[in-house]
Amino acid sequence: MRRPAYDSNVAFGGKIKSMRLISEMIGFGPMPAPDREVEQRLTLNSRGKIWFSNYLYGDGVKQKLHRKECSTISPTDADYILKLIAMVYPMFGAYLLC
Repeated sequence: MRRPAYDSNVAFGGKIKSMRLISEMIGFGPMPAPDREVEQRLTLNSRGKIWFSNYLYGDGVKQKLHRKECSTISPTDADYILKLIAMVYPMFGAYLLC
């Protein structure tokens, strides 16, 4: 069996090149309507590219991409944000996936 390229028990030490923040809104309870937003994704890379997308519940088997937007910020600003994430990561690493 092949071991994953990362080990979640090892503290992060390096430079973050990109990050993706995923917010899911599905939980226990009534099934959402097909046109109800259930997930958002925000991705940022070190070159300053930002992607935002949101997904609707769809047919319940596969979520439906509703909107995808792309924007940019300066690489300096992106680097600053990613450095802040790297500073905070050790405090919340057990709750984050890499």
